[in-house]
Amino acid sequence: MKKEKMITRTIESTKYAIMCVNPDENSCYDTEITLSGSREDSSAISALNETFKNNGSNHIAVMVKSAETIETLYGMPESFFMAYAVVLPPRGTKKESEEE
Repeated sequence: MKKEKMITRTIESTKYAIMCVNPDENSCYDTEITLSGSREDSSAISALNETFKNNGSNHIAVMVKSAETIETLYGMPESFFMAYAVVLPPRGTKKESEEE
């Protein structure tokens, strides 16, 4: 049987070791959180605090202790991709985009 083609994509993410504050318990703790993409430490703090806020937590990230960028290769069979992918309009040329 012929092997099915795979659709692949390499995704970059960053694993942050951070110091957080829990204002409810008046305590400080260290944790690790992974976010997609890579950011400077100052914008990472904002993104981490936004993640806490979206999860209903009032914890506050105060300092990035370390950051490790990770590239992971993801893939799925072409038939699965075709079954679940959303059809998008064709991409315009650069010249068309500038005119709008």
